[in-house]
Amino acid sequence: MRAIVAMDMNRVIGYKGEIPWHIPEDFKWFKKMTMGQHLIMGRTTYKSVGILPGRFTYILTNNAEKLKLPYANACGYIDYNTLNFLDLRPDRMWVCGGAKTYQLLLPHCTDVYVTLVLDEYKGDTYMPEFESKFPNSEIIKETRDYWIIRYWK
Repeated sequence: MRAIVAMDMNRVIGYKGEIPWHIPEDFKWFKKMTMGQHLIMGRTTYKSVGILPGRFTYILTNNAEKLKLPYANACGYIDYNTLNFLDLRPDRMWVCGGAKTYQLLLPHCTDVYVTLVLDEYKGDTYMPEFESKFPNSEIIKETRDYWIIRYWK
């Protein structure tokens, strides 16, 4: 299983349920990396982005009754208390937010792909520290606005 995230210089990943910046190239990168794969996201992230075409989405929740899943063939849920996703195909799974989901699932990940936005934004949701558990890193792409960095164990 891998994780993918965009964060600013202060680890901000969200503000009021939204991404605080708009970088079209990063959206294209996310799509390229996750197309045809399975996504795991928390309920708040799901409410923000919805079901993304071409990917099966699992919503991590501790209250499935609150979810109104629109397409049974495009999404499902994982019980937060049992984490039964481990029986699924972890090689095709991407953790993609939010903070609580990253905190819970990063220990199960082999790689973390980070778009580091080279600016500071107002935020209320932050990426947890993960670098100490992923000691290897390489910069995949550098632009004046962001870097894409791969971390792995």
